[in-house]
Amino acid sequence: MALAATPLNIAALGCIISGSYASGVGMSPSLLTMPALVRPDVPQDTILHQWHGMYKQGAAIMPVLSGTTTLGYWVVAYYRRSLSSPLSASSGEWRGFAAAGALTLAILPFTLVAMFPTIRTLEAAMDGAVGEKGQRKNVMSRETVEALLRKWTRLNVVRSLIPLVGAACAVWNLLG
Repeated sequence: MALAATPLNIAALGCIISGSYASGVGMSPSLLTMPALVRPDVPQDTILHQWHGMYKQGAAIMPVLSGTTTLGYWVVAYYRRSLSSPLSASSGEWRGFAAAGALTLAILPFTLVAMFPTIRTLEAAMDGAVGEKGQRKNVMSRETVEALLRKWTRLNVVRSLIPLVGAACAVWNLLG
């Protein structure tokens, strides 16, 4: 089936690209950065500070990226629904875009519920405790920190797959 280059289809394709991009950007720290960073020769403080910088950068970018992608999906869904006739065979073609928007937005509650406890614990480990003469001392063992970072990495992979599933719903809808 040939896809017409209508403004709505171009907008839908832009949302699909944006959702897929969000997934790739989100997955990069888990697949590339963390395995390269968590090594025995890298000091614990360095690992935590690098993770925290990466986390803060993602926390600044991802809400905007996922929010605009969600809004885009929902605008496409709205217009597709308003343009379709209830009697036509294509009356349901908006639902995949609505689902894609909901899935893209779902990274927010996933982060708050599933990931924040680990994030807060890692931030506390990063802050450490102040020892004598203002020097920091680690209050958490390296094994514990590495286990928390592995947990964050796994959760981040799951979170990153959510907008990709949304993009797949949109592609299915666009091609269907």
